[in-house]
Amino acid sequence: MIIEKLNNQDIPQLLELYKELTPFENSLDKASEVYKKMDENPSYLLLIAKENNEIIGSVCGFIMDSLARSGNPILFIDSIVVKKNSQRMGIGSNLFLKLDEFAKKNHAACAILVSAAFRMAAHEFYKSVGFINDVRGFRKEY
Repeated sequence: MIIEKLNNQDIPQLLELYKELTPFENSLDKASEVYKKMDENPSYLLLIAKENNEIIGSVCGFIMDSLARSGNPILFIDSIVVKKNSQRMGIGSNLFLKLDEFAKKNHAACAILVSAAFRMAAHEFYKSVGFINDVRGFRKEY
């Protein structure tokens, strides 16, 4: 397994993997446009895990400055997905280790992620990689 930053040519394969995460349709043109902005911004880290040139996992982290944390930034984590038939093989753990390195390099005070209430197995995984469930998240759709 190889973990690396997403490349533009990998976007179509990543969008296919995202179908396991969310029911939303994603436009390749729009995804490429957004990726270009993310790639140019060092506050973003979009990682993929590959096995035999197939994307089997991905996670995105974003470092946000915060005045409320003594000036230390916060790592926000989004779009965590590991292919169903590749789960429980250390892929997610390895992706999160890379995010931890990114957070520490950027002096982040903490990492935050939100997850749908029904994703109980994912919640157990998050606890296994060091997250604690002591906050309540909310989401507003637009």
